[in-house]
Amino acid sequence: MATLKLGSQTTTLDKTGEIMQNQPIPPFDKNTLEKMFASLIGKQQQIPPMYSAIKVNGKKLYEYARKNITIERKPREIEIYDLQLIDFEKDWIQFEVTCSKGTYIRTLGEEMAKKLHTVGHLTQLIRTRIGQYELQNAISIDALDSLTACIPIYQAVPFPYQKAPDALIPFIKDGKPLFYQSDAPLILWVNDQMRALAIYQKENENEYRCVRGFYDENCFHS
Repeated sequence: MATLKLGSQTTTLDKTGEIMQNQPIPPFDKNTLEKMFASLIGKQQQIPPMYSAIKVNGKKLYEYARKNITIERKPREIEIYDLQLIDFEKDWIQFEVTCSKGTYIRTLGEEMAKKLHTVGHLTQLIRTRIGQYELQNAISIDALDSLTACIPIYQAVPFPYQKAPDALIPFIKDGKPLFYQSDAPLILWVNDQMRALAIYQKENENEYRCVRGFYDENCFHS
């Protein structure tokens, strides 16, 4: 969820930067915003902002930006899956966006302002979801007083798990290759207590190799 302030542009494209310029804000309505949102849906090329952590020649872009050095950046393909209008006034827009990894919402806000024939910068940005994890289900650091609050590994990983027969567990603990018929590129092997044993990656048609083991019995596995 983000809030875009219209009429002023900052060096960082958010409220932490210094104001570079101010421009008038042409009047707009809900219909104008919905059409503008629709025009931004889909795959597109986006140039990362100078104030970002992308490295060029061993330095992060924001290190150059802080010295007033502008570096040419290559466009990156991103995808906007969905844009929803939450609220708006004559000089700000609040919206929700579902997008691909690597999308800069500050740059998206800048593009929105351009389409409204003005400039703008973000004053608020909240990540409400990443993959299957939602902010509404998050636990604060202060509230996290025990590992019982953690999500079990077999629920957290974005690939299937498989219970290992007792006879197979020693081979998994030793990280030995396994021959197993499956279409999954990755498999998490667990024991009868649903404790994680290891993650295996598919190498050939039916051959899997260990890429991460969890076989220290003193560790928390589940």
